[in-house]
Amino acid sequence: MNNEREIKFRAWDKKENKMQQVVQILYGHEASNYPLSVDFFRSVKSRLIKDIELMQYTGLKDKNGVEIYEGDIVMIYDARESESFPMFSEKVIFEKGKFMTEGEFDLYDTDNYSYELIGNIFENKELLK
Repeated sequence: MNNEREIKFRAWDKKENKMQQVVQILYGHEASNYPLSVDFFRSVKSRLIKDIELMQYTGLKDKNGVEIYEGDIVMIYDARESESFPMFSEKVIFEKGKFMTEGEFDLYDTDNYSYELIGNIFENKELLK
């Protein structure tokens, strides 16, 4: 497996209640007098860090080729079975220096498990119940 991954972010915009692709993170931006703000793709809008939930790309794609980010909800499949049936869904987090699910499934353990993105914690909270 290639240990290099693309570093990119997305953010939940609390003001507009929608997911935004982040194109630039500004640290100590002179014009704003704030320590951190972000600019969104296809938008001239900037948001202060208090107005967003920033999520990093894991560098992985699900079994359908969709990018997986922190805060996503994935269905976990046992890849060791001849027919892959869904086991359960969990939220993707970054903890202990790696991306994993809340149940501590290592997202990079693709020999034993596969994942399917089914939503995120902001738009699909009901999926975690």
